[in-house]
Amino acid sequence: MKKFILVHWLKSYSPSNLNRDDLGRAKSVQWGNAKRLRISSQCIKRALRISETFGGEFELESVRTNRMAEHLLETYRNTGQYDEKTVAEAAIIIQMILREGDCSEFLTTGRGRSYSIEDVLKSFRKDYEDNPEKALEDASHFKTKEIFHFHTHEKYGAIQAMEMLCEYGIPSEEDYDSDNEAVEELFKNLVLTIKQDGDPLRVADVALHGRMFTSGSNENVSGAVKVSHMVSTHESVPEDDFFTAVDDLNLGSGSAHMGSKYYSSGVMYGFAAIDTELLRDNLELLSGQSVSDEQVIKIIETWFKAIVVENPSGSQTSMASIPYADYVRVEKTDAQPCSYQRAFLKAVEGDDLLKESIHALESTINEKDLAWSSLGSCEFAVVNVPAKEGNWEDIVVFLKDEIE
Repeated sequence: MKKFILVHWLKSYSPSNLNRDDLGRAKSVQWGNAKRLRISSQCIKRALRISETFGGEFELESVRTNRMAEHLLETYRNTGQYDEKTVAEAAIIIQMILREGDCSEFLTTGRGRSYSIEDVLKSFRKDYEDNPEKALEDASHFKTKEIFHFHTHEKYGAIQAMEMLCEYGIPSEEDYDSDNEAVEELFKNLVLTIKQDGDPLRVADVALHGRMFTSGSNENVSGAVKVSHMVSTHESVPEDDFFTAVDDLNLGSGSAHMGSKYYSSGVMYGFAAIDTELLRDNLELLSGQSVSDEQVIKIIETWFKAIVVENPSGSQTSMASIPYADYVRVEKTDAQPCSYQRAFLKAVEGDDLLKESIHALESTINEKDLAWSSLGSCEFAVVNVPAKEGNWEDIVVFLKDEIE
């Protein structure tokens, strides 16, 4: 199997506000000689991983959050099965295990760590003594500083571990003594429950996109896919849309509400590169299972399909900018991946921006091949919708040729 599988695509977005900046305007960037519409890579990746096309295909229920303890607390708090304090402390401990991985080093301080599980619980216990209700509602006890990405098996493993810990009971401060084999065995089993092996396809999103955090000792999985920001191939300046709303029960004149929305439009170029070796390694690390070529290609094929048909959700209810890709080029190579964003350094112009964008892109690819072909070649398959060349099945067959 080739080291890298790349995808380049063009999409034509009608007026929309798919990805907003801090002022609520469609994100933009100065690229080359003109202002461009932009969709961030983070926005693109989230739209793909939660989509029905990708997430639904593999029944993904992963969660990216800094509120896992809060979620576990709310899940068990009102069941009446365990007292609230036990549930709250168990949720905090399970979140710590999720964040840190193997928590055996945290049973006491002085094992190369500056804090222990007991230290983490002290703040909550003090507040709970003063005002139980307020302590249970204080989100600071149940949040982490960073957002973490937990895969489907970890999410359900955390729920099972919660029940295990609540049944056992929260160990006391004395129980964390390094010679307490029962407590060490408990935490070993909690970790094994959370980190249980499972179907590699159900960890596909974390294997592709990574953990997306910078601290903690849990497997800080580096994403196997690199995704560019999508940038319009031509000048595209954000505009304001002034609007009024009519009150159906107001028989007089005038509007019931006035406001403004921001939007932009354009033909946009996107690029992504998947490291197939890293993807396989991540899948095996996260699932505990060996991974076949068929599974690797299935994940890549499904993710590329999501690129073709899925879009960010911003303002879709009011603007419905929901295109399929107009142009897709998939490449397989052992050489270093290369983006063709340079094709649009000079903003394309003309009456047919899509046609001009395709021409600029293919011209840049030819230039690159002439200059750098000796550094590594690639195989490719293209779907050019305006030219009626290629189809999705061509892409599927092209990818499946990599299965050995």
